[in-house]
Amino acid sequence: MPQDAIVSGVVASGSVSMAITEDGGLYSWGDNKKVLLGYPSENFVSRPKQISSFVNMKTRISQVSIGTNNVVAVSTNGNVYQWGSITSENLNQKRFVVKPTLLEKLASSEVEISLACR
Repeated sequence: MPQDAIVSGVVASGSVSMAITEDGGLYSWGDNKKVLLGYPSENFVSRPKQISSFVNMKTRISQVSIGTNNVVAVSTNGNVYQWGSITSENLNQKRFVVKPTLLEKLASSEVEISLACR
Protein backbone atom coordinates (compact mmCIF):
# COMPACT_ATOMS: atom_id res chain seq x y z
CA MET A 1 0.00 0.00 0.00
CA PRO A 2 1.42 3.41 -0.88
CA GLN A 3 2.62 5.37 2.15
CA ASP A 4 0.42 8.32 1.19
CA ALA A 5 -2.74 6.17 0.87
CA ILE A 6 -5.60 7.32 3.09
CA VAL A 7 -7.48 4.33 4.52
CA SER A 8 -11.22 4.87 4.79
CA GLY A 9 -12.18 1.43 6.14
CA VAL A 10 -10.74 -1.84 7.40
CA VAL A 11 -12.39 -5.25 7.78
CA ALA A 12 -10.99 -8.49 9.14
CA SER A 13 -12.25 -12.02 9.57
CA GLY A 14 -10.27 -14.99 10.77
CA SER A 15 -6.82 -14.61 9.28
CA VAL A 16 -7.70 -12.25 6.39
CA SER A 17 -7.71 -8.43 6.52
CA MET A 18 -8.72 -5.84 3.93
CA ALA A 19 -8.51 -2.08 3.69
CA ILE A 20 -10.38 0.31 1.43
CA THR A 21 -8.57 3.51 0.55
CA GLU A 22 -10.18 6.89 0.05
CA ASP A 23 -9.72 6.56 -3.72
CA GLY A 24 -11.60 3.22 -3.81
CA GLY A 25 -8.60 0.89 -3.86
CA LEU A 26 -8.97 -2.46 -2.11
CA TYR A 27 -5.96 -4.06 -0.42
CA SER A 28 -5.78 -7.48 1.22
CA TRP A 29 -3.33 -9.50 3.28
CA GLY A 30 -3.24 -12.60 5.46
CA ASP A 31 -3.83 -16.30 4.89
CA ASN A 32 -4.77 -17.20 1.31
CA LYS A 33 -5.48 -20.92 1.77
CA LYS A 34 -9.17 -20.28 1.01
CA VAL A 35 -8.34 -17.90 -1.89
CA LEU A 36 -9.95 -14.94 -0.11
CA LEU A 37 -7.27 -12.36 -0.92
CA GLY A 38 -8.57 -11.69 -4.45
CA TYR A 39 -5.40 -12.65 -6.29
CA PRO A 40 -3.31 -15.79 -6.77
CA SER A 41 -0.51 -15.92 -4.25
CA GLU A 42 1.43 -18.03 -1.86
CA ASN A 43 -0.44 -19.17 1.24
CA PHE A 44 0.38 -16.09 3.35
CA VAL A 45 0.79 -12.42 2.41
CA SER A 46 2.24 -10.32 5.23
CA ARG A 47 1.74 -6.80 3.79
CA PRO A 48 -1.30 -5.16 2.17
CA LYS A 49 -1.38 -5.81 -1.57
CA GLN A 50 -3.82 -4.13 -3.94
CA ILE A 51 -6.35 -6.37 -5.66
CA SER A 52 -5.31 -5.59 -9.22
CA SER A 53 -8.51 -6.90 -10.83
CA PHE A 54 -10.31 -3.76 -9.68
CA VAL A 55 -7.51 -1.53 -11.00
CA ASN A 56 -7.67 -3.32 -14.38
CA MET A 57 -11.47 -2.87 -14.48
CA LYS A 58 -11.12 0.80 -13.38
CA THR A 59 -13.44 -0.06 -10.51
CA ARG A 60 -13.51 1.72 -7.16
CA ILE A 61 -14.71 -0.18 -4.08
CA SER A 62 -16.98 1.32 -1.42
CA GLN A 63 -17.82 -1.71 0.76
CA VAL A 64 -16.37 -5.14 1.47
CA SER A 65 -17.33 -8.05 3.71
CA ILE A 66 -15.21 -11.10 4.47
CA GLY A 67 -16.93 -14.39 5.28
CA THR A 68 -15.51 -17.72 6.31
CA ASN A 69 -15.29 -18.94 2.71
CA ASN A 70 -15.99 -15.96 0.46
CA VAL A 71 -15.67 -12.21 0.06
CA VAL A 72 -18.23 -9.78 -1.35
CA ALA A 73 -17.42 -6.22 -2.44
CA VAL A 74 -19.56 -3.38 -3.77
CA SER A 75 -18.19 -0.80 -6.18
CA THR A 76 -18.98 2.89 -6.04
CA ASN A 77 -21.32 2.42 -9.02
CA GLY A 78 -23.26 -0.35 -7.24
CA ASN A 79 -21.84 -3.46 -8.89
CA VAL A 80 -21.39 -6.48 -6.62
CA TYR A 81 -18.34 -8.76 -6.86
CA GLN A 82 -17.63 -12.08 -5.17
CA TRP A 83 -14.67 -14.45 -4.84
CA GLY A 84 -13.51 -17.37 -2.71
CA SER A 85 -15.48 -20.58 -2.34
CA ILE A 86 -18.69 -20.05 -4.28
CA THR A 87 -21.61 -22.46 -4.41
CA SER A 88 -23.20 -22.89 -7.83
CA GLU A 89 -26.93 -22.21 -7.60
CA ASN A 90 -27.72 -24.81 -10.28
CA LEU A 91 -25.64 -27.75 -9.07
CA ASN A 92 -25.15 -26.90 -5.39
CA GLN A 93 -21.44 -27.55 -5.92
CA LYS A 94 -18.61 -25.40 -4.60
CA ARG A 95 -15.91 -23.94 -6.80
CA PHE A 96 -12.97 -21.71 -5.99
CA VAL A 97 -12.86 -18.30 -7.67
CA VAL A 98 -9.49 -16.60 -7.14
CA LYS A 99 -10.26 -13.17 -8.65
CA PRO A 100 -13.28 -10.92 -8.08
CA THR A 101 -16.21 -11.86 -10.31
CA LEU A 102 -19.16 -9.61 -11.12
CA LEU A 103 -22.47 -11.00 -9.91
CA GLU A 104 -24.43 -10.49 -13.13
CA LYS A 105 -27.85 -11.01 -11.55
CA LEU A 106 -27.29 -7.98 -9.32
CA ALA A 107 -25.68 -5.79 -11.99
CA SER A 108 -28.89 -4.02 -13.02
CA SER A 109 -30.56 -4.04 -9.60
CA GLU A 110 -31.42 -0.75 -8.00
CA VAL A 111 -31.24 -1.74 -4.35
CA GLU A 112 -29.49 -0.37 -1.31
CA ILE A 113 -26.81 -2.85 -0.36
CA SER A 114 -25.56 -3.73 3.09
CA LEU A 115 -22.98 -6.50 3.19
CA ALA A 116 -22.51 -9.40 5.56
CA CYS A 117 -20.79 -12.74 4.98
CA ARG A 118 -20.57 -15.70 7.29
